[in-house]
Amino acid sequence: MNNNRYKKRSGLLLAALSLLGSGSLSAQSKTTAPAATSPEQLKQAFLQPPGSARPWVYWTWLSSNLSREGITADLEAMKRVGIGGALILDVDQGTPLGPMKFMDSQWQEMFKYTVQEAKRLGMEINMNNGAGYYGSGGSWVPPEMGMQSVVQSEVHVSGGQTWTGKLAKAGPSSDYRDIAVLAVAEPDVPAKDRYKIPDFDMKGLKWYPWVAYRGIKNSPLDATAPAEAIIPRSKVIDLTPKMAADGALTWAVPPGEWTILRLGHQFNGHVIGPVPKGQGGPETDKLSKAATNFHFNQFVKKLNDVVGPEGRGTLVATHIDSWEGGGQNWTPAMRAEFKRRRGYDLLPYLPVLTGRVVENLQITERFLWDIRKTVSELMVENYVAEFQQLAHKNNLTFTFEAYTTAGNDLDAANYTDEPMAEFWTPTGQGADFYPTTKSMASAAHINGHSIVGAESMTSTDKEKWLWHPAMIKKIGDDAFCQGVNRFVFHRYASQRFIGREPGMQMGPWGLHYERTNTWWDWSGPWHTYLARCQYLLRQGELVTDVLNLQPEEPLLRFQHTPIKGYDYDACGPDSFFKRLTFSNGQLGFTNGPKYRLLVVTHNGTMTVPMLTRIRDLVRQGAAIVGTPPTATPSLTNYPKADAELKKLCAELWGTGAPVAERPVGKGKVFSGITPAEAMAKLNVTKDVASDQEVRWIHRKLNGNDLYFVSNPTDNNLLATCDFRVTGKAAELWDAETGRTMPINALATTEKGVTRLALPLGPSGSYFVFFRQDAPAVAAMQSVTRNGQPLVASNETSPAINFITGEITEPGTYVITTADSKSRQVAVAALPAPVAVNGPWQVRFQQRRGAPAEVKFNELTSWNQHPDKGVSYFSGTASYSKTITIPAELLATDNRVYLDLGKVAVMAKVTLNGKDLGILWKPPYRVDITPAAKAGNNTLEVAVVNLWPNRLIGDEQLPEDSERNTNGTLKAWPQWLLDGQPSPAGRLTFSSWRLWKKADNLQESGLLGPVTLQGVRKL
Repeated sequence: MNNNRYKKRSGLLLAALSLLGSGSLSAQSKTTAPAATSPEQLKQAFLQPPGSARPWVYWTWLSSNLSREGITADLEAMKRVGIGGALILDVDQGTPLGPMKFMDSQWQEMFKYTVQEAKRLGMEINMNNGAGYYGSGGSWVPPEMGMQSVVQSEVHVSGGQTWTGKLAKAGPSSDYRDIAVLAVAEPDVPAKDRYKIPDFDMKGLKWYPWVAYRGIKNSPLDATAPAEAIIPRSKVIDLTPKMAADGALTWAVPPGEWTILRLGHQFNGHVIGPVPKGQGGPETDKLSKAATNFHFNQFVKKLNDVVGPEGRGTLVATHIDSWEGGGQNWTPAMRAEFKRRRGYDLLPYLPVLTGRVVENLQITERFLWDIRKTVSELMVENYVAEFQQLAHKNNLTFTFEAYTTAGNDLDAANYTDEPMAEFWTPTGQGADFYPTTKSMASAAHINGHSIVGAESMTSTDKEKWLWHPAMIKKIGDDAFCQGVNRFVFHRYASQRFIGREPGMQMGPWGLHYERTNTWWDWSGPWHTYLARCQYLLRQGELVTDVLNLQPEEPLLRFQHTPIKGYDYDACGPDSFFKRLTFSNGQLGFTNGPKYRLLVVTHNGTMTVPMLTRIRDLVRQGAAIVGTPPTATPSLTNYPKADAELKKLCAELWGTGAPVAERPVGKGKVFSGITPAEAMAKLNVTKDVASDQEVRWIHRKLNGNDLYFVSNPTDNNLLATCDFRVTGKAAELWDAETGRTMPINALATTEKGVTRLALPLGPSGSYFVFFRQDAPAVAAMQSVTRNGQPLVASNETSPAINFITGEITEPGTYVITTADSKSRQVAVAALPAPVAVNGPWQVRFQQRRGAPAEVKFNELTSWNQHPDKGVSYFSGTASYSKTITIPAELLATDNRVYLDLGKVAVMAKVTLNGKDLGILWKPPYRVDITPAAKAGNNTLEVAVVNLWPNRLIGDEQLPEDSERNTNGTLKAWPQWLLDGQPSPAGRLTFSSWRLWKKADNLQESGLLGPVTLQGVRKL
């Protein structure tokens, strides 16, 4: 170890060494609470977070399997553990049909009852805008209002003759409408042998259905198509006036080979889903305001009216979830809108939408870009923005997963009140949806919305009841650092039946996050942790230094590009053109965030209006970093536009090789360096700099600064962090306990930062609160033990716990503070840890197959027990014994901890009848001092495990229901409907079987070693 480095770290021991206040957590605060206007009010709300800060769940109503008693039990179970609201989706995922049909009178009455029950419990409801979890539409949407695409019929004819015949309609749909009849000069080549435009289905907005997070961009600027595949624009002839209403056409064909195209548009077959058979319907035309209004009134408004005024404040929102309806490239007003927006008539280029190349590949790609751009604008205006306005007229807010749309996702997100992201387990940072956390947070920040929702912890069938809060905390903390501040857990499956566990399941998807999970009633502390984080992460204003301008390509999906030491927002063209200004030395949005640097990203192309706008901002004083584009992407004003773009590039980047820093007007253009390097050149200090890998996010509130810092690793870290704050006292706020701890600054350097040493446990996190009104506290500069400096890390210094300020080894400690004063603490001896050995009496939850009570002479996993009832057990078991606590452990200034060692998966400790709380994550360690006494003490440790063992045990028994090969039910078994036990003696019931009889059992129970540990306060 480098000795200088060791001394430096030992001098940064500004860990939280005294605890200011702790308290018990309220079971559930009121739904609303006044905004905190002082640190003291903020601290109180942090300790007992309001109901509005509680996490939500996706409440999946499975094929309308609903009952009043099930709805009440579900909502009461949510409330009981600290869930604040539910987003309802009625979906089909391999579940037999329920006793009612989606949107029939019985279903509507059940929905009304749900809102009434939620109101009684002080909870909130958000309703998806239709059946299924993707799309906007339903059985009420006529095909002519469905998503529209261009279709064609083709007839090949040879020149030098007059051709007479009937052109077939392009499609059989009853809503088919003609667009044009065009003749194109081309050889008679079978369709399968024709040249294919690269990735044409995406570029032409013809894709369907789900394509994950995939986007698209134009072909490279030097790409070409074979000469034989090219149709000159002059060889595209408009025959529309020559066709009669019945398709009859007479045409004197010029020399050569020709194809006559009858082009029309019709409903493209894209439907909502997944819904039970017969309960679906068309996706609405996303480019038509009339279609949006029609659908909204047929479903959202109707349900809002069913609930009535008494439901206002409980039914609070309507929602659009996953975009899985693919693309569309037409709407009845398309030709007129295209000409108005792009400045030219699309008719001569319509053959491109059949996959043909007109003029050359680059011209064709430009036209396809113009189609995508027009579709994007129409979708944003006529679908998203219109939906938001309709929601507001009905006193509802609008939430939307605004990504993987048929247009520019960031533009669409501008018109949602709560942009919603998505992240999955176990990866969390998967390429498909992880970037949405940053993009949706950016949209919220730019538009002044305080809440960023997220479909949280979505999973595949690999989850299988194996995941629990301790496993997902790290993923959740990372989402917080990206800007998410409302978890909507995916998912809580509705439970029609009472007392049937684990009950109904949403097929293979999502966390098993419902009241039937073994640990559900123990999840309260986890939800309180989330509520504390979510409450603080909505306060004040987010701090971002950089604005990342995304490429103009509408279908190029956002990718997160972190800037080390700085946070940033991303924006699309809509925000950039309409609202971004430069004033007082900064870029910014009116009454919104301000930025020091604009990062310009593109794919080699940029429109003249975009680069002109950038040039104007730079002239005014803005700083940008990026490279010059080489062409425009559009046919608008082409080729003149490319020449104009070249002039603009020369003004910004010069005519030679781009230089690292170039003054332009009052501003600067950086090129060939990173955004972080550009910020350094602008003399903008990093917001956070750390010698360890940490995640962070920064908010400002009432003159104070609040940072959330998390450890993304499974190791103990001592992170030496420089925060861009000076002159303010620091406090450490622990969202797991609600405690706050003063940690006044160790060092404030001339660079304008406050340096703190933050000890972070595995997957640990803290808020660091810098307050401007706090009294000065003598900062700790160093701690030595027996003359040797200590490093604040549990790995390198087991002698002291630098989070709680507790000594765990004897010695002479000297604490030196910032004012050069020292004090000495001499600890001659500490009692040795006391092992708590067996035997243990273990009482098992009944009706789960285990004996009522079993004696464990030593701690072993339940799955290894010779009694099959124990090895297959899933549920809660209570370990009890009398323990002797030596008097020396309870000496003055000592604290006594019970360390349970390893637990699978949660524990609840009671000593002498005093409930000491739930331990839901490692370390499974609790301070028992308040309940302990010298001599004999009655200890009880309740432990809950996971479902797999009992499910595997039941698979040893005969079948009790008719199942498909994938484990789904063919129909509800009659014994279940009659309220009878399983005829096969099975103790569990699940609508989806995910475990087999030969699968391995899971480690379970209290595994230890269990010890009593005495410590001394520093």
